[in-house]
Amino acid sequence: MTRRLVFLSQDSMDGYVCDDDVALPVFRQHGLEVDTISWRADANWSDYDAVIVRSTWDYQRHLGDFFKTLEKIASCTRLANPLPLMRWNCDKRYLSELARAGVATVPTVFGEGLAPGQLAAMVAALETPHVIKPAVSAGSERTYRVQADMSADEIERIASSHADSVWMWQPFLKAIPTEGEYSLFYFDGHLSHAINKLPKSGDFRVQEEFGGAITAIAPTKEQTEMAAQVLGALEHTPLYARIDIVRANHDDVWQLIEVELIEPSLYLRIDEQASARFADATRQWLQQERG
Repeated sequence: MTRRLVFLSQDSMDGYVCDDDVALPVFRQHGLEVDTISWRADANWSDYDAVIVRSTWDYQRHLGDFFKTLEKIASCTRLANPLPLMRWNCDKRYLSELARAGVATVPTVFGEGLAPGQLAAMVAALETPHVIKPAVSAGSERTYRVQADMSADEIERIASSHADSVWMWQPFLKAIPTEGEYSLFYFDGHLSHAINKLPKSGDFRVQEEFGGAITAIAPTKEQTEMAAQVLGALEHTPLYARIDIVRANHDDVWQLIEVELIEPSLYLRIDEQASARFADATRQWLQQERG
């Protein structure tokens, strides 16, 4: 029996690199017909067997409206990932919870609201560069590298961008511009594929939209062990998960940057079997839910 699904997206994908279309013919082979629909659309969600959040990459700018849509969807059909898990994952203060659970995370301080004088004092106390970004964010929006020799104008500009938001403050990791980040992808708790994301020269943002280079890798035992620890700390097993880790400033010590459970790019084109694994996990998830 053919099942009808939605890949939840946004109104326009201009300027974004998305490869969800790679999965569509593979899903069809698994008896899963997929429509790609914006989360803003006035759709009859109950016409579908499930909605899978995929490329809603503007959700952080309209968080309340986005979750109202997800609530509406969850009230009439299946939603992946589970709504409580996505609510938890949308605010990166979850990193503090995972750290308390024993997961090695990038050391992070959170704050709410930021004045230029406050940021100037933080900058003056720096011995090494740091990064500041919103606790609710996507695609490196409002993410800045901060260092002691910044001008007053730069400090004021950065502070104003965080004046009314919850922000996070982390040490800048030397491994990011030289080695990049590593992402491990899981479908229904099983490892599918892994990549390295290396920023272009002179930058620290690893996304392709900023010139980052993406390379398939075979993850190490240490990397998979850390990813398994992160998955084990979650309240629900997600249908899909991307776990972003980085080598700390000493060898063979790995730290979690983020666990992406809402709309992670899955880089399906990197591994020719990734779409099939995603489709198979989705089909089994639908059978389990129906049962």
